[in-house]
Amino acid sequence: MKIHKSALASAQVVRVDKDMPLLNNVHFTEDGDTVASNRRALIMCEGVDKDPDMEAVTVNAVTIQEVLKALPAERKRFGNLLDVVEMREEDGITFFEFSDGVRERKIEAKTYTHGYVKYKEILERVYARKGKGLVVNRARLGVVLKALEKIAPDTSGEFPLFIEFTDEEMILRCVHPVTGKMIVCVMWLSTAEEWLEDSRWEKKVSGQSKGEGKAKSGKTKVKVKVKRKVSK
Repeated sequence: MKIHKSALASAQVVRVDKDMPLLNNVHFTEDGDTVASNRRALIMCEGVDKDPDMEAVTVNAVTIQEVLKALPAERKRFGNLLDVVEMREEDGITFFEFSDGVRERKIEAKTYTHGYVKYKEILERVYARKGKGLVVNRARLGVVLKALEKIAPDTSGEFPLFIEFTDEEMILRCVHPVTGKMIVCVMWLSTAEEWLEDSRWEKKVSGQSKGEGKAKSGKTKVKVKVKRKVSK
């Protein structure tokens, strides 16, 4: 089963959880999809390849981090040649095989066999309830969230960020955990020429397309432009 290394990065959401050890892992479905979760968030990435001889497997996130560290970050020299990792099973043992740009590597996976998060039920419930959407520039939102973390560090991991919307702006509000003073951020929304409709893969994993057949693979493109700029 071929797995794109970008999907392995979903392991970043995993947190060590002594009470729920199943959350310390990343799950790979029989279709090659990748699922990672903690108590507050779930990420699922569509697979690039399906191996009919490979069953679903759950791998400890520590193994995934080991693979990611071994993969070269520099892309100019290798292009996309090293972006795919092969996951195989031999004699009941799961391995990740890949090249680090110098030699072929093989890392044995520490697997978890006591079940995983019922992600299909979660997706089915959430997709059935979702309503009106909006478009946000992901990079700009990342900058804002990093800035807010610097302004008001959240050591507890549970400090709330309140988000409200107008037709053109997003308002982010929080209270500094030490000073008790307010912090407000206004971020201008973006707009897409076409809304990103649910793909056939999304409909499949969220239970919306029962009986519609296989989901098509491929890339989805959406043109996005800034809706409004800050006045000078």
